[in-house]
Amino acid sequence: DLKQLLDDLIEQFQVLSNVPLGYSLTENNITAINGIYPKYISFVNNMLLQFMAYHSYDDLKIVVFTNSKNKSNWKYLLDSPYLFSDDRDIRFFAENTEEMQDVSNYLCQLFDGRKTLVSNDYGNEDRLYSKFKGYYLILIDDIDKARKIQIVKNVLEEKKNLGFSLVILEEKLSKIPSECNNFISIG
Repeated sequence: DLKQLLDDLIEQFQVLSNVPLGYSLTENNITAINGIYPKYISFVNNMLLQFMAYHSYDDLKIVVFTNSKNKSNWKYLLDSPYLFSDDRDIRFFAENTEEMQDVSNYLCQLFDGRKTLVSNDYGNEDRLYSKFKGYYLILIDDIDKARKIQIVKNVLEEKKNLGFSLVILEEKLSKIPSECNNFISIG
């Protein structure tokens, strides 16, 4: 009986192992990745490699807010064109509060300009981020420091995606900002 065969197949394949999952950082622009420390760094490195393979550095900018202890995890990115402004005047890599504030000042100008455009022209359209040149992926592995930085506050408070995503790496769920309701757990 075909109905029974279908039911058996559904029961057999309720849980699939070792299959890729799609996840959109544009639809879920505030995401926390947590779990066991070395494993989630490897996951993020693979994710960044895919982003750099599929997106031009004109279209995607990677911003790293880290600390001196974790800096070595991202050292390979330091000379990448993805970490520079278009005119190469600003490197989007910060390991202390002062550097984070400098990067934030630059990004806040872009953010505020986009917010003004949205309030005047674009309204509530879906995929607003696609209206702007350049998407900014802000990678944070020290949320205690970065929480005080203005661009992080702006993205956390804004309901619309204006072309900025936060990816927060943190072992403890209790440290993740309450505005974040998207989690990837790496075991």
